[in-house]
Amino acid sequence: MIEVEVVDVDTLQLVVDSCNGSPTVESIRRVGDSVEVRVVASFTPFRADNDCLDSLEVEIADPFDVNRLVDLDSGSTFRLGHSLDVT
Repeated sequence: MIEVEVVDVDTLQLVVDSCNGSPTVESIRRVGDSVEVRVVASFTPFRADNDCLDSLEVEIADPFDVNRLVDLDSGSTFRLGHSLDVT
């Protein structure tokens, strides 16, 4: 994963470093104020190039209680910005 964003009151968008790789969530679990995710894709580019990136959306309960997302493959941690105006 290279980017994570809260896009709705119960949805995160994950941008992954694959190109037309049909990414899917292999596992997702809530641990305290974090969510741990493993995404698999059928094709990953061999070089870092943002010309072709895939994204997918995942629904989680109470994303506003989640402060970070952990990519279980790379170990990268993403802090979540909660900038939605919810009324």
